[in-house]
Amino acid sequence: MIVVYPGRNKVAYMLNAVIATFSVIGAITTLVGLYELYEKYKRWKLGRAELQRKVSLLKSSDYFIAQIIHLGGEFSTTRSLIVYSNESGGYYFNPPKDFVNIFFNRGGDSTVVTPTELSREQGYVIDSVAGPNRKFEKTGHHDICHLPQRTLKNEHFVKFIKKID
Repeated sequence: MIVVYPGRNKVAYMLNAVIATFSVIGAITTLVGLYELYEKYKRWKLGRAELQRKVSLLKSSDYFIAQIIHLGGEFSTTRSLIVYSNESGGYYFNPPKDFVNIFFNRGGDSTVVTPTELSREQGYVIDSVAGPNRKFEKTGHHDICHLPQRTLKNEHFVKFIKKID
């Protein structure tokens, strides 16, 4: 003979409901985790493709020029940066901050320009510097240059060339 206890069905029903809820939560968490892994993989793949694009830009050019426009005089860090492959008929390197680093000294009276790690790896060094007149003069240091800030609008051109070993 089977004896049915009145409260037992409720407990079994509640236990099944809790197990089902945790199962659904586990399935959703697993799906969200898999989606995040997929998105991370896509970002990694796009990052690799973007790096290859930048490397091919650098490999296809013997030199590039950074045009730096600084506004505001001493103690100002407002600036614009454009990087392009040559004077006539070249192409732009975007984003320019991936090819040229710009800093300011502590006193704020000069702009410091260096090649980025990516540019250095591809063999680029600083060759010459020009003002708004675009008459380039050779620099003494190939890894860093200081550009003075004399007026409220300062325009400089820095030429980077491939170092031939």
